[in-house]
Order: sequence, then structure tokens, then C-alpha cells
Amino acid sequence: MSILSNWVSEIGQTAGALGSEPNLGVVQPPAPALSRTIALAGFPGVLPLWSDGTDTVGLMADPRSTPQMWPGVIIKDGQGLTLASDARTLLPQLIVLRVMSNSPDSTREFGERWSAVRDKAIALHKALGGVEETLDTVAAVASDPKAREDFKYRRGEEAKFEAAHSALCRKVDPSIPFLHYADWLDACIAGRGSTPDEPARYAPWGRRVLCWANRVASSQPAMGKLPAAMVHRIIEGHAGVDSGVPVKASWSISPGAASGETALVEAAMTIEHEPPPADPVTAALVRALITEGTTYRGYAHAEAVVILDERGESERAWEVMQSAAWWAARSVGETPEAMLKGAQFMANRHNWADVKWVVERAMTNA
Repeated sequence: MSILSNWVSEIGQTAGALGSEPNLGVVQPPAPALSRTIALAGFPGVLPLWSDGTDTVGLMADPRSTPQMWPGVIIKDGQGLTLASDARTLLPQLIVLRVMSNSPDSTREFGERWSAVRDKAIALHKALGGVEETLDTVAAVASDPKAREDFKYRRGEEAKFEAAHSALCRKVDPSIPFLHYADWLDACIAGRGSTPDEPARYAPWGRRVLCWANRVASSQPAMGKLPAAMVHRIIEGHAGVDSGVPVKASWSISPGAASGETALVEAAMTIEHEPPPADPVTAALVRALITEGTTYRGYAHAEAVVILDERGESERAWEVMQSAAWWAARSVGETPEAMLKGAQFMANRHNWADVKWVVERAMTNA
């Protein structure tokens, strides 16, 4: 067995032990069948770790890094959101944003049961690479009747609600890229949004920043219209992740809060009358979205994958492949088998062993 296979098996064992604790959102441990389901939903590059039957939590395969450093994502009804910078912060971020956020009953129940479930939760957290202190910090807030009240949304007290999320999430993930993201988001929430820096500054949160900047620009004059080059980034890669952010910036969001298809087409429309991109690949993608709208099937992205890979931009091609699969799945109901085989071919061609394992796991039930 490979290192990744052993790791996923360990996660499965510890996640399975939490299956009787629905307040942690961990019910179904990882299995090839779940990988197949997620791949066919338009996410062939996502390694699912567990599901509660509605939301699926996993890692987004990146050929540039090891699996432990892959970004955490959450998927619901074919729409995905970045959930964590990496596996180490995945479980505590999930608890903050999906168990505690505006869910007073589940927060209280989680806090009251923490002592009973701590060992099992810590075992999963450690399997993911996390440290005890991070999860204990989250549990301490949930266990404090006064502190957890701030995670309940109240009209007129939105600032307190957002500040509580920001403060706790920063403790969970003090990495520099996440703090850049948190600073930018807090400014947007306060109505002081600004044009984002280059996405690399925010690491795995870069796409979220661009997508949100494009959505809230009209309501925050200081931000201004997003530069065309940044819109191109939104359109190109990982179309199914973070595209459907709501118009209002907030720490409390869920996958599918808005239509990712509509948001991406609207993004393309904002640059319809600007000079076409110098790169013909990007130009073709913009043109396809403007011409076909939300009925787009991903063909232009599929063609772009071949062109980019042949000209040596393999990692960019991998990201565009994810967009092709997602658009196809949204249009025809599932990712075509040819696209899954294309992802497998890329992983083989470039010797991306871990990525290959993810893709082939999704094809075992084919």
C-alpha cells in the first residue's frame, strides 16, 4: 500500500469512530464509492474524507504539494467551498463554520459532549496532522455559554457575530496566507473592501478572494472593478470551488449559497467589452462563457487542457481540467468518463503519484 493509501485508511478508522456523533458532521468514512460519487459530481481532483450524507469534506489534490498540505474543501449539491488551508486545520475549521456558526443548539450540544468525544475527535485531528491545542481552543469556546453566544446571528449585532468568527478562525489557522485572507475579508465585511493582491498572497484562499471581490465590487466603491487578469483566473481553474459565494461578505457561508454557474458567467460578462486576452486559451474560455451562458458544457476548458499540457503548463492544465469536469457535470448530470480518463492520463504522464491515486480511486467502481 502507498503512503497516501495508509493515511486515508487511518483517517477512515478515526472518522468511523466518530460516526455516532452527528454534531461533528462525521458519519461516512472515506471509501472508493464516495470518491466515485464526488468525481462524477464534477470534482475528480477531490479526495473525500467523510460525509454526513449531505455535505462531503475532502482535500483538493494539488500536484505541487503533498496530500497533508492539500487545501480542505466542503461540497454540497455540486458546489464547493474552500474550508481549510490544509489537513491540519480541517476538523477545527469544519466545527467552527459548520457546527457552531449560527447553530446555537448544535454548538451547545457539542460543548456539552466534548469531554465524552474528545479522545475520538483528537485521534482524527491528529491523523490529519493537527495538534491538540487547536481543537481544544475551539471546544473551549463551544463549552462557554457566554462565548458561544457570539456565534449566533442577531440582527443589529452583526459586527459581534463576524468578529467572533474571525478571532476563532485566526487561532485555528495562524498561517500568514490565511491571516492575509482574514484581514481582507474583515475589511470587506466592514465595507472597506479593496482590490485584492495577487492570489498567491492568500495561497489556497486566493480563489475565494477573487470570487468574492468580483461579487461585492458593486457595493464597495473603494474596491473598484476587478482587473481583467483576475477575472481570467476566476474563469479558468477549479470552477466548482468558491464560485458560488454570496454577494454579501461574511465568515458564515455554506456551499451553494449562490449559483456558481451564474457567478462565473457574470464574471465573464464584466470583461465582455474589454480587449481580448493575449493568451488564445483564455480568450476562448471567456468567449465560451459569454456565448453559451449557464448552459455551457465545459468543452472549451477540455480543449484548453490539451493545449496547456502540450505547451508545458501542466499544473495550470490540471486546474482547468477540474473546471471542465465541473461544467460538464452541471450541464449533463455527471462528469463524462472520458474526462476522468483524461485526468488519469495527466497524472500518469507527469508522474503525479498521489494525484493518480485519487483519480484511480474514483474510477474503481466504473
